[in-house]
Amino acid sequence: MNFFTRLDSPGKRIAAGFFFVLTALSLGARPRAETPPEAAGPLPPLTLTIGILRGPSGLGAVKMMEDLKTLPDNVEVSYVLLPSPVEMIARISSGEVQGALLPLNTAAKLYTAGGGYPLAAVPGWGNLFLLSRDSSIAGFRDLEGKTVHTTGAGATPDYLFRYLARASGADINRINLDYSFPVTQLAQLAAAGRVNTALVPQPYAAVIQAASADMVLRLDIQEQWRRTRGTEYTYPMTAFTLSGDFAQSRPAAYRALLEAYDQSITWVTSHPEEAAALAEAHEIIAAGPARLAIPQSGLFFLTAQQAKQPAEDFLAVLLQMDPDSVGDRLPDDSFYLP
Repeated sequence: MNFFTRLDSPGKRIAAGFFFVLTALSLGARPRAETPPEAAGPLPPLTLTIGILRGPSGLGAVKMMEDLKTLPDNVEVSYVLLPSPVEMIARISSGEVQGALLPLNTAAKLYTAGGGYPLAAVPGWGNLFLLSRDSSIAGFRDLEGKTVHTTGAGATPDYLFRYLARASGADINRINLDYSFPVTQLAQLAAAGRVNTALVPQPYAAVIQAASADMVLRLDIQEQWRRTRGTEYTYPMTAFTLSGDFAQSRPAAYRALLEAYDQSITWVTSHPEEAAALAEAHEIIAAGPARLAIPQSGLFFLTAQQAKQPAEDFLAVLLQMDPDSVGDRLPDDSFYLP
């Protein structure tokens, strides 16, 4: 059974997206601040289009998508579902979306290069877990001499695992990291007993455990991060970016939008059954894995200013691990919308 929503992306649109990104970067494009409208008189009608990523990143937005159609300041809201960050970048560069979900490091990299929007909020946090049938695993050092199956060499889970393993005193060179399988196939193999130790995010971790009770949680990467960094927060993963022009010129709409997103996440985490059904209805993710994953998906909402310190902390670690992953430098204060 295929539990997961397909993430197909038309080739021509992606190619066009890369063209727009390269153009924006070469020109050093960044949205210019608008002059706030006069206090007197109604504001002209405006449509705000928000890009939502299919998959677990979009889970927290389902109630907002269902209910939020208008905002103060004469603003209508529309949504477009997109299968990948590459597609989202294309729509940002073309101006087709004025709000967008992206991985935090991607959002920071795009912004520092001059082609992206600033951060409005962080609605999605860490949800990475190491599952294994090996009962001897209680820490990173116990993985030395063993194979850990994961996905995406040079992606965020890979950086996190390597950073935390080293911080714990483990010899990362003695841990065999196997990137042979894409995450959906890895989840299927782990559930079928053909992979014994897997590092996977939600909803894949929940699906594996539902299908195979002997795949036990051995390392909660979020808890390992808190211990290592000495912070109450885990690492921020999903960025909600928004046009700075919109936030400045329609302040009442901006505040109402953040409140609606916050309330949407609160509702999703409090009503997992109904939220899973909505997620499937909006073609974000199938109801089965959504229902299993919601309690452990790292869904909680902080505004950009509230999330600034944990975001800077996380981006600083990525900068240390691979400078290119964040654009060779940390974004300046203007990245964090007030």
